[in-house]
Amino acid sequence: MDKDFDLLVKKYLKEGNDINIIQETFDKMITKNSKNLSTKKTKKNRKRICRPVLLISDSSCDEFETI
Repeated sequence: MDKDFDLLVKKYLKEGNDINIIQETFDKMITKNSKNLSTKKTKKNRKRICRPVLLISDSSCDEFETI
């Protein structure tokens, strides 16, 4: 891959392009291609789970309230 980039840079420098223009164009191409590769995040369907609860009444609680 490094050889490919090296050949491209040398080619465009021989044509008379400035190194800054080559770098800006390269950055634009990277950002354009990276946007296409990103995937959308899917939301998980978070449903609330209702579980029945058994409430037991304890008559001993009444005794502690009076004390």
